[in-house]
Amino acid sequence: MKQILINGVPFIVNPEVWSAFVDLGDLIVKERNIASVAMAKLARLEDGTESLELEAMRKDSKFLQCLNACGVDNWEGYDQAQELFQKDGG
Repeated sequence: MKQILINGVPFIVNPEVWSAFVDLGDLIVKERNIASVAMAKLARLEDGTESLELEAMRKDSKFLQCLNACGVDNWEGYDQAQELFQKDGG
């Protein structure tokens, strides 16, 4: 058995029950974090920020497709651009 204090009052609990209780507490914290991230994303969607970012990414992707179609991999500086991209975490 394990003794814990809640608001200064001692309680005797089974260690397995206590472990489940702690796991539940961790799960609640994770759920709150997930909810917080979701709410922030929803706020960005509502104010249009997210849609602007998505549209910019679509335009960048389309432009990259055009560059690839025109043989950008044969252009001078392509290797340096790839190295820079990798350094930036790409």
